[in-house]
Amino acid sequence: MESATPKIRDLGMRLRMAIPAWMLAGTALCASAEPLLNVSGVAWTQYQEGITGLYQGAANFDHNAFYGSGGLLFLKRAPSDMWETNLSLGIAYGNSAIKRTIRNGSGLVISKTNPNSISLGMSAFLYEADVVFKQPSYFLKIGKFHYNYSDYNTNLGLYLLRGPVYPGFIYSGFDEIGGLTKSGVLASWSPTSSLRMDAIAGFETDFKPYMDLNLSGFVTYKAGMLELGAGVESQRLVESNSCVTSPKNGNDLDECLGGDPGSSYVGPGADLYKGAFFVIDTTARATTGKADTTTFSLAGTKVMLRGALDFKQFLSGYAGASRDWVMYFEWALLGVKDYPHLYEKKSQRMPVMAGMNLPTYGWLDLLSVELEYYASPFQNDPYKLVGAYDVFQFSDGNSINYAMSPIPPSSQAGSGQLSKASKDFDPAKDNWKWSVNMRKRLQENITVKAQVASDHWRVPNNNFVQYEVLANPGQYYGSLKLEYSL
Repeated sequence: MESATPKIRDLGMRLRMAIPAWMLAGTALCASAEPLLNVSGVAWTQYQEGITGLYQGAANFDHNAFYGSGGLLFLKRAPSDMWETNLSLGIAYGNSAIKRTIRNGSGLVISKTNPNSISLGMSAFLYEADVVFKQPSYFLKIGKFHYNYSDYNTNLGLYLLRGPVYPGFIYSGFDEIGGLTKSGVLASWSPTSSLRMDAIAGFETDFKPYMDLNLSGFVTYKAGMLELGAGVESQRLVESNSCVTSPKNGNDLDECLGGDPGSSYVGPGADLYKGAFFVIDTTARATTGKADTTTFSLAGTKVMLRGALDFKQFLSGYAGASRDWVMYFEWALLGVKDYPHLYEKKSQRMPVMAGMNLPTYGWLDLLSVELEYYASPFQNDPYKLVGAYDVFQFSDGNSINYAMSPIPPSSQAGSGQLSKASKDFDPAKDNWKWSVNMRKRLQENITVKAQVASDHWRVPNNNFVQYEVLANPGQYYGSLKLEYSL
């Protein structure tokens, strides 16, 4: 027994030494393990105001302040290295107060605000809900997801992701939330570190008619200081209701829309939010007594080319932000097919933008300047896609009030009788757009963002009609945003 006592003492000492070691190892293992559910978020408040006089075609937005705030909650779960689920929920609150000068019968100003033009509202939205399967060289994402094919654009461009093909409306966005989300399937493959190819099969959820199938593909190649990209998107490749998306004749128009496009008749069962895809040439009335009708399709194909040059490759030891000294561009053709009367010139469907991230040597995280040219002869206003004013007003005073059409509002649209479209608007003056964007992180979780721009800012008026409020480069606004990351 006496001989066994030292062994017992030695075993006890080893156990006393081992237990703290195991506890320390277990604590380190728990600390390094990925949490079952990763929770993060971002909140913001934003102030925006027109600095100069703005476009007066829809309502007086001059020197009006627009406030907005909101937040996003991100929930992420990665049960293994191969699987991941994401859910992002958001809420936004803001106003679109329109000030107008109101005078009495003697011409004296009695008010500068019309209470009926002040819109306050709160909305909740789903930003992302997807399941991801990952491998070292590829991944598959299914659901509602965020996608962006360029790491450089801050406001202008991204033509394959924003807007329809016919009509070719283009958009901009100051730190846009929700505008670059797709619903469907994303497949991404990177055979090498310098090459990535993406394909998206997604449902149309931005513009009516909904649920048509869009198919798009993107390729990105990086080599040293150079990055090149290209993309193509076939919008409404598979149509859920072909006589709405691509009406072929008057019978389709009667069946789908409930009215005869050659007259002012609209049937009681007409769905005014589906579409009226035709041009009416009123000059034919003089010889035939009835206007000519040309049908159009909302379906079409966009193509895109882009590139970037990172000049930091020539600056050894540059201490500024990682996005400094980058020059980039993007070109697109919105619709490869020509249509008579409206879409006869491809040069009028080619937006192009160029940008430069200027060096700030650490003073700012980003200072971006962007310039865009788009020679479309039409107003870039999708108000007929959301439902508002007349599409056509005939010489006899009758009108057809359809809310969806690939015919942009302009007196150039074949008829010459378009109502409320070309007043106070010069289609040549809105060809140029520009933007200056600045960002600075003040603390680990607080970032200030600012923008001065003459871009495609759209503010709903009291009828929720989306007009661009900037009709020429001399009209511009300022925006300031404070962002807090959770």
